[in-house]
Amino acid sequence: MTPAPVWAAVARKLASDIGWLLAALLAMAAVWHLAVTTFDLGAFGTKSVGDVWRYLLTEEDAGAHRAEIGSALRRTVEHAGLGFVAGMLVGTGLAVAFVLVPALERPLLPLLLLTQALPVLAVLPLFVLLFGRGLLVTLVITTLAVFFPAFVLTAQGLRAVPAGQRDWFASVAAGRLTTLVRLRLPSAVPNVCAAAKVAVPSAMFGAIVAEWLATGDGLGYLMITAATGSGGYTQLWASVAVTTVLTMAWYAAVGVAEGICLGHFAPHRLDSRTA
Repeated sequence: MTPAPVWAAVARKLASDIGWLLAALLAMAAVWHLAVTTFDLGAFGTKSVGDVWRYLLTEEDAGAHRAEIGSALRRTVEHAGLGFVAGMLVGTGLAVAFVLVPALERPLLPLLLLTQALPVLAVLPLFVLLFGRGLLVTLVITTLAVFFPAFVLTAQGLRAVPAGQRDWFASVAAGRLTTLVRLRLPSAVPNVCAAAKVAVPSAMFGAIVAEWLATGDGLGYLMITAATGSGGYTQLWASVAVTTVLTMAWYAAVGVAEGICLGHFAPHRLDSRTA
């Protein structure tokens, strides 16, 4: 495609992705409202969409409520953002290392699988002992939640290079590093973008679990204190709603970056997605 059709396809993809996310958000709100009203879930502490709306926007103390949740939200964004970046870097770096040095895969892959098989609750005391209860332990837990999908998807992209292109690079005596930079990495861009989208909810989950169990701050800690009664169930459900909206907005932002990257490195992928 010429540049103009490429960026037109990018714009169509972005508009489609954002539209579907907004539709999904509205559908979740509708299902939430119907579930609460139909099954009388309010008797069990479940708050409705209207309750959360009033708590955050229209009640007399709504400003104080927003300030409290906003303060916790800033900490969670910091934790999840750092873990997202670290996890993507670790996963991508491991994938590159395995492709450049295939002998690493056999001894190291079982260790990587082990990190995913260990329950967080079982190893958390060790993490707290080693890393404390501050930012570092949150970074470790969130990185562990993010890096493995990034590693798997990136490794698949690096290896899924057409044989004809690999043969051409071999015919001109290109080394492994040159082939990686000029051929494999550009070919893997769609997979890296997919890994980044998968990593968004993983980063949020890892950050909230770490806040809940270790650091005592952020939305994770606010949720647990609300659930135990000091903040109230409305605060709990408001925190859940804010977390959901934040995750979807972050996912949409990664989708914007994905569209730009595909427009530059893999415009044919845009054709298949917007057809």
